[in-house]
Amino acid sequence: MLVSPTGRADLEMRDTLSAMHARMMQATRGMSEAETVTVTAFLHRMQCAVADACDAGTGPCCAVAASTSRTVAPTSAAAPDAAA
Repeated sequence: MLVSPTGRADLEMRDTLSAMHARMMQATRGMSEAETVTVTAFLHRMQCAVADACDAGTGPCCAVAASTSRTVAPTSAAAPDAAA
């Protein structure tokens, strides 16, 4: 079985992603260099957190994993959720 997008589906996806990309770019306008550095570092740490790249002990995320494993407190029922 071969699945391929229709011309209309391709156009709809391009319209959706184009509009989303424009909104994302607008959200970054006006950020200072310090804010940009902070956000970039945060996103890199989040990328490493979800990638589990250090299971083999190598890779660019290992330094991030090593530094956060020493600073992150264990989760407990008494600890409030940061998102709450």
